[in-house]
Amino acid sequence: MVKSLADEDLRPEFQNPPLGIPSAAPIGGPAAPVHSAAEMHFHRLRYFVELLAAGYRQALRPDPMPRSLRGERIALGIDLPELDTVPLWSMQRDDGSVAIPCVEFILDEARRNLEMLSRLLAWSEGRDQEFVTGCRLALKRALLEVRGGEPAGPSADPQLEDVYLPGSLLDELCSAGGMLEQAVRRCEAAVATEASVVRH
Repeated sequence: MVKSLADEDLRPEFQNPPLGIPSAAPIGGPAAPVHSAAEMHFHRLRYFVELLAAGYRQALRPDPMPRSLRGERIALGIDLPELDTVPLWSMQRDDGSVAIPCVEFILDEARRNLEMLSRLLAWSEGRDQEFVTGCRLALKRALLEVRGGEPAGPSADPQLEDVYLPGSLLDELCSAGGMLEQAVRRCEAAVATEASVVRH
């Protein structure tokens, strides 16, 4: 049964850092334990952001052997193997719109974990929190687009059917340097600050 990933217990973080964001452990080394709720939600956020970005990249520039995020999914304790197909089955139409499998589920999980981080973290700079709030709103707009303008209901199960979104919307969210990548970086800095305070 699919549970909301923002509410589940989490196992150690995955090892391969997406989006060029350094991880707490070197690639191939042991994963660092998760010490706080903020770290738990950060690692989940990072996984779903990278999964969405991987699907978008694959749709724009198909690669017969795209990088798999299966290891990260398993390390996070997410028992949804259908998510491994996201990069392989993403596609772009002639009008520039893009279909990413499980896109509603991915967007919703990114939004939920980002929302939890915005509550849990003590932000050192107001503009970081403002940016994260803007990113949450952008994710809500994207979900409305997926749902045809319908308000959010219960957390959806991952669905593999084609739901095409405007390329401009996905570019804003998950291109290199896009809103989600920046949000992940700001959350990472806030989580690191929190961890430093806890250690001292």
